[in-house]
Amino acid sequence: MTHDAAVAAVRATIDDAVRRLAAAGAREEWLGEVVVPRRILGVGRPPRIDRRGRVWRVGALLLARDGSVHATGTITRVTDPGRPQGLTASVELRRAERAAALAGGFALGEVVNHGTAPIPIDASLVDAPADAVLAIRDDVAWVRWGRTAAERTRLDAYLADQVDLLVHPPQGA
Repeated sequence: MTHDAAVAAVRATIDDAVRRLAAAGAREEWLGEVVVPRRILGVGRPPRIDRRGRVWRVGALLLARDGSVHATGTITRVTDPGRPQGLTASVELRRAERAAALAGGFALGEVVNHGTAPIPIDASLVDAPADAVLAIRDDVAWVRWGRTAAERTRLDAYLADQVDLLVHPPQGA
């Protein structure tokens, strides 16, 4: 198989997953981007998260209806952020993310994926580094689902499992 054929196979696998998710009416989430407004008269304004579209979170990947793919980043469920309380840095960061989502116009309860990285579905997958989320090795597409390069599985099997979970969620999920 040539590299072009391997890339075409990745595109076909992703397109099939998108078709299955859309046909099943699987739950979508928001894709957002953190925007830091410019200063006005030297005064900074708090960041907000702007909408960039809807996606399905399929494990380590975010799939959009147009076939674009992102690596997951930070996931924020929009809730009342409360006031800063001087708690740990991680708690205050999560509070600030919830506040940025509200400032971007997201409704309470919505899920926003931000800090994501787009993954081009092209020949760059063949030369992707070992720690890439999606890569082609020996003409086979692999997904890194964990923190190490060893935690990877074939894209076709991974998407089949993840899509099945979204299409047929376990009881109570």
